[in-house]
Amino acid sequence: MQLRRKLSMLVAGALVLAVPIVGWAAHLGLPSDTAHGHPEGPAGPRAAEDIKNTLHNLSTSNIINITAGAPVNIGPGTSQTAEVCVFCHTPHGANLLAPGATPLWNRTVPNGSTVYVIYGSPNFDGTNSGQPQGVSLACLSCHDGTIALDSLINMPGSGGFRPANLTPPGGTTNLIGVAAGSQFVSPGTNTMNNAIRSDNGPNYGAIQGGAAPFPNLTTNLSDDHPISMQIPSNGNCAAGPPAIGCDPQFDQLITNSPPADLSGLRLLTRNPGSINADKRDSLRSYPGVTRTPGAGFYIECASCHNPHTPRPMFLRLPSRYDSAMSLASGGGLTTEAQMGVGTGGLIADDPNAGSLVCLSCHQK
Repeated sequence: MQLRRKLSMLVAGALVLAVPIVGWAAHLGLPSDTAHGHPEGPAGPRAAEDIKNTLHNLSTSNIINITAGAPVNIGPGTSQTAEVCVFCHTPHGANLLAPGATPLWNRTVPNGSTVYVIYGSPNFDGTNSGQPQGVSLACLSCHDGTIALDSLINMPGSGGFRPANLTPPGGTTNLIGVAAGSQFVSPGTNTMNNAIRSDNGPNYGAIQGGAAPFPNLTTNLSDDHPISMQIPSNGNCAAGPPAIGCDPQFDQLITNSPPADLSGLRLLTRNPGSINADKRDSLRSYPGVTRTPGAGFYIECASCHNPHTPRPMFLRLPSRYDSAMSLASGGGLTTEAQMGVGTGGLIADDPNAGSLVCLSCHQK
C-alpha cells in the first residue's frame, strides 16, 4: 500500500510538471505527433522541452524535415551516433572555457577566438557591452559558422576524449557525415554554411523548424537583436532626463520582474505576477560573465530562445504585460484570444503572435 501511494504521488507530480503543448507536429512538417508515439491534440499534453523532436537533434534518431519531401536525418545526412545530448553536453570532461549558463558543455566555444561585428544604432539606448559572452557564446559555437557542428570534446563511448577541441576553433570529429549534395555543412570542416541571409540556394527557407530561414548568423551580428547587453534601465529612467544608456521603455520590466535567483538568473515580465508557471518557458536575463561577473541583467540568446523546446523558432513563451490578458498556468493552453491577439490557436504554437514575446520586454 505504501509503495502504491508513492507511485501515485510520482505520477501526479509528473502530470503537474508536464506543461501542455499541442499542435506543433504540423509546424515540423509531420502528419501528426503520432509519428513520435504520442497522440496529437489537447488530450496529449507535451513537456516544455522535447529536444529529440527538434532540429537540435543531430543524431541518427532525428526524423524532422529539413527539405521538402519525406522526413530525413538532419542536413549532414549520416550522423554516426544515436546519442542526442552529446552534441552539446557531457557528464565528464566538460569545457571549462565555456563559463556562464553552459552546463557541462561538450563543444568548442569561440571564447575570444572570433571577433564579432555587433549591433549598433543612433537610436540604441542600451549599453554596448562588447563581444558576446556566456550562454550566447555557446549558441554561436554552432550558429556563427566558424566551428564544426561535431567539434566535440568528449565523444560517445569510452576513449574518445579530444583535448585539442578545448581550444578554438577546434575541428571536426567526423561524427557527422556529409550527404551527397548537402549544403547544410561544408565538406571537410562540418561547419554550418547553408541558409545565411545572402544564400539563395535550395536549402534557403527549406528548414521546417528551428531558426529558419537562416540558422547561420555568421560573425556579423550587426543585423541581429543585440546580445550580451545589459537591460538599459534602472527602473526609474522616466523620472527625469534619462542618463546615457537609460531607456524608460524598460522601466516596467526592471520594476516588475521578480528578483534574480541565487545563480543571478532573473525571469522577466512587465506585469507583476505573470511569470509562467514553468521556469523553462519564461523569458529571462543572465548575470554577466566577462563583464560585471555574477551581476547585472544581460540579454542573451537564451533570454528568448530555449534550445530544447519543439516550439516554433525555439521561442520561450511570452509573459502577460496587460492585466486584461489571461495567461493559463505555464502558458501551454493559453489561446490567442485570451492574450488579445486574435481568435486562432494556442500561444504555445505561435509564441510571438501579435509580437507578444517582443512586447513582454519592450513597452511600445
